[in-house]
Parts: sequence; structure tokens; C-alpha cells
Amino acid sequence: MNKKKKPSKDLLSDRGRNLLIEALCDNKISKADLQNAWNSKDFSAEDMLYFTSTNKKYLDFLDISYRQEGMSLYLHPDKYVGCVPFVSPITGIKTGNLLVRGRFGEDISELLSVVGEGVDIEYEPQYLLKQESTIKPPLYFICQQYIDKYIEAKKIHWQKFSNVEKIQSFPTSSTKWDKYAEKSADIRNVLRYPNQVNLLSDNHSEWRMLTYILDLCIQELLSVRTPVRSRTPFVDKINQLSHSYSKSDLKYTNEIKTHMADPLVIKDLKDLGKKILNASSGVSCAWRLDQSLFFERYVQYLLGKVARSRGIKILNNAHFGIRGEIPSFGLKYIEPDVILEKNDIQYIIDAKYKMYMYAFNTKSDILYDDFRNDLHQILSYAAFGKSIGKNVIIAVPYDSKKDPVKKIFRIENYHNGCLCDCYLVGIPLSKVKMRETETLLSSILNF
Repeated sequence: MNKKKKPSKDLLSDRGRNLLIEALCDNKISKADLQNAWNSKDFSAEDMLYFTSTNKKYLDFLDISYRQEGMSLYLHPDKYVGCVPFVSPITGIKTGNLLVRGRFGEDISELLSVVGEGVDIEYEPQYLLKQESTIKPPLYFICQQYIDKYIEAKKIHWQKFSNVEKIQSFPTSSTKWDKYAEKSADIRNVLRYPNQVNLLSDNHSEWRMLTYILDLCIQELLSVRTPVRSRTPFVDKINQLSHSYSKSDLKYTNEIKTHMADPLVIKDLKDLGKKILNASSGVSCAWRLDQSLFFERYVQYLLGKVARSRGIKILNNAHFGIRGEIPSFGLKYIEPDVILEKNDIQYIIDAKYKMYMYAFNTKSDILYDDFRNDLHQILSYAAFGKSIGKNVIIAVPYDSKKDPVKKIFRIENYHNGCLCDCYLVGIPLSKVKMRETETLLSSILNF
């Protein structure tokens, strides 16, 4: 959607020369904004054009399209929130960071701690942010994921061979004869051979590295950087894990390698560990988060709580397979975000990170086309329900300071009596409004 947005008064953040823009809209950056950001009083339209070409790889990383109109630059982030550095077209050096925040003013770090797994923050270590920037992804969220994955990995008792020195009563091909010669002068050591042996152990060097990263995570969650409400659910886990290892047994590392033979849960744990080591190094790199995917996971989380409390079967991202003579450009399956089922009644839910509820009383050709496509999409999902009466919910973001809201309409086929009840539900992107949102969603579900 290419809806133009008025220049934001908060376009330049108070953290040095960092540019702050919002996702899913045009952000106008004026000449005055750029003069401040680039620390230059004199530059031309050609310099502005040079800025976009010089910083193209950073803009591409956040999927930001751009255009120039006179001495103004318009940036349109289409998919991601995140942060990248930018280079001045005047000096050619890195002067600040470009931060893309959520379109609806949501606190990403607060909600990430709730949603849990399924939302991946992507990093690009080659794109280092300007060091004095305080703009960083929420590290404690990844630490929470790491702790949960560590507990899961611990249950498999991952063992590897460790080559260690062991005193044995017989010599072998790996006996350290120089050490034996030194010690055997004492008659008590004549039958004590220092042999190098391979032992299968679950306390090998790689596990001790992973436990070192666990210790970093625990320190992060206990620090003042982690909000109390995000720390509280992990207090018991932290207390239990803190007593399961000795700090003297940890193995320091600033790099961890993944091997083909590693179990899947260990590979996942190592991937999280790499992100934490990178963030803990003191050098921040570019990062991004798919905002639409994040909103989809948040809706799935809320509906999951409602479904469990009412004994409703829930399916997330179920695949409806497509077979037959499919063109090369055709779909192999369709995938509704959520399906709720009980007593042969089905609800189909699709989460859309769009401003339908904000512009509910606004006429717009762009919104008309978007909503028509989204409505047709969810109706196609509902077609596979067994009952003649269908139920669909399109969930969209809503003001985080307001209560959730629903709008209801019905589609009816007068020829055969088939009908579909449709709900447009505005979900506040706020942890404070979660209880009210769950209550509203529960009231809609009529089984």
C-alpha cells in the first residue's frame, strides 16, 4: 500500500544522527532532516541520489523502496522492522543508523517476549551499526529462546568423545612415556601409566561452550536491561539451571561451529548461540524482523490460549494440498494462518498487518483492492469446511491504547442458502490489552 504519510516530527531520533521511520508507509525525509543526519549544511539533489546508491545494500536488507522528489527523499519499508547503518554521501563515512519501527506504534521487544518461538530476528554481521548507537534488537528475547532450547537439548544427553589423559594400570600405544619416566622413579607410580584415551562424555568441550552461552543468557535476563515482566516467567528456570553447572567448568568462546552430525536440537541451540555471542561482543550489527509474520504469530498465540481454555482444536498454518495438472507457476498448497474446530463447526482466521481498522470509515481504492483480495482469500479457505454455515475472522492491528474491537458482516448465497459470518477484529498490539483481546476472541467463537 502506497499511502503517503506526512513528515513525522520524530523523524530524527534523539540518539545522535539516527533516522527513524515507520513500516508500510511513505516516510518523507526533508532537506533539513538530511542536513542534520549527514552533518552537512550544503548538498545537492545529486548528493541525495548518491545517498540511495551508496546505501542500496542497507536499504535492500530492510526491503526499503525509495524515490526522490526535488530535495525530499521518500523511504517506504514494505516488510521489515529493524536497523541498518547508513553512509553519508558527502563524506563517504558511516554517520548514523536507520531504524524502522512498527506502523502502529507497538513495542516489539515487549511482545516478542510473549510470542516466543516462531519469530526469527535475522542479523547481518557484515553490516555493523554505528557504535555509539543505543538502538539494538531485544537481546533478552533471544536469551529466553536459548534457555528453553538448552533445557530441551539437555534432555537428549548429547555425548561426544573427548581425548583426555587418564591414569591406568597398563601401558597402551598412547602412553606418555616422558611423563611416566618422570613419575616412575617413585615405586608407587610404577604401575601408573598416563594414557591418552577417548571417553564418551556429555560434558565435552562443545557442551561446556553452550553452557557458557547459557550463563551469558542468565546474566542478561537478570540485568536491568530486561523488563521485570519479561524476566518473571523465567525465574524458576534460571534458579534451576544456575545450580546445574559450575562457572569454573565453563569454556569461554567467541565462536561456535555447527557440524553436519549434530542433532537437530543442538543445531538450533548453536544458531541461537551465534546470535547471542554476536550481540554480546559489544559490536551491534544490522537486524530485521518480518512484521507481518510477527503479527501472525501473535494472533496464533492469543487464539491458542483461547482454544486451550475452551477445549477447541487449533491448527496453525495447516496445508491444503493441491494435486493434478498444476502449471509451473501454480500453487502446491494453500495455507490459512489458523483453523479452529469443534463439533463439526470451523472458524478460519487470517492475520493481516494492515490498517483496515484504522481507516474503517475512509474511502480508498487501494484499501478496497487489498480488502477484496484478502476477503476472497479467506473465503477460499472456508470453502473446505463441512458445514453449510461458514465462519471467518480477519485479524488486523489496532491502537495499543484502546480496547479490541470487532465488526461483523454476513455473506449469503440466496440460491442455495449457504452463508458465511465474517468478523473484522482489531487487535491492540499491547501486552496490557491481552486479556481484553482474549475475552473478545472467545465471545466471537460460537460452537
